Amino acid sequence: MEMQDDKLYFAPGSILFSCGDQSDCAYFIHSGKVGIYGTNLWRSEKPLRIFEDNCIVGEMGLIENKPRSATAVVLEGVQVTILRKDQFSYLSQTHKHFFVTLLKALVNRLRHTLKLLRNKPKKNDWLIKAK
Repeated sequence: MEMQDDKLYFAPGSILFSCGDQSDCAYFIHSGKVGIYGTNLWRSEKPLRIFEDNCIVGEMGLIENKPRSATAVVLEGVQVTILRKDQFSYLSQTHKHFFVTLLKALVNRLRHTLKLLRNKPKKNDWLIKAK
């Protein structure tokens, strides 16, 4: 992990958080790729989702105040800004744009999940790109 300004760099293979960890922050991805895995046994699994530039990961635990429901692994070197719980709460409550963007991301993920449940997954169906 390297620090550049307010951004952190994580090398491929780094674990941002593990399933069951206490949720204390979210990660805003500036560049790179992060795979989301359903368990801590990520090396033997295919990622459930892949997140890239301009996506946020780890926010679910902050919203629910519950432990992590998945493991996040850096697939391609990633540059992130860490949003601590207090920063996340402040932005959610005081900055309408942040809240609306977050809400759109969550709705996008819900629609994607519903699509996967209705249809047999096709190649790259699990890849989400920020809109």
